[in-house]
Amino acid sequence: MRSLVVSAVVGSPLTVKQQSEKVGGRYLDYFSFCKYSGLPIKSVTCWEQFKKDFSINRAKYNWLYEHLNDKTSKEILIKLLNFRLSADLRYMEGFKNIQEKQYFEDFLILNHKGETFVDVGGFEGETSVEFMKYCPEYKKLHFFEPKKKKHH
Repeated sequence: MRSLVVSAVVGSPLTVKQQSEKVGGRYLDYFSFCKYSGLPIKSVTCWEQFKKDFSINRAKYNWLYEHLNDKTSKEILIKLLNFRLSADLRYMEGFKNIQEKQYFEDFLILNHKGETFVDVGGFEGETSVEFMKYCPEYKKLHFFEPKKKKHH
């Protein structure tokens, strides 16, 4: 018997889809479920105003697109905007869940020697540690965490 997985995951929906397909299950993503079920499902909080914002600030989104320096960045922006506007998971095809590399993907072409890194909102420093691993001969690292530590 084949199963149907209805995913409520909004942060890594392709990962859930891939895992479901590996075990032979049918998959229905959160976005399609919301769109086609007809049920009064609350939308993703951070997306509630996106369509309105996009409509009002279309010129700013165009400006951003025009100021991106490479084809890959432009393609990613278009896919993300289309996904946010349509809730169609097909626009996310090709993306990978590699959060541990989020600042150090190959297309960034970082030099392993002589780079400067600014980690703003660094929390406990995990991203700075990853930077030091990726660029062991870095020039400078600036770490900022505005949250005060609680003293026990």
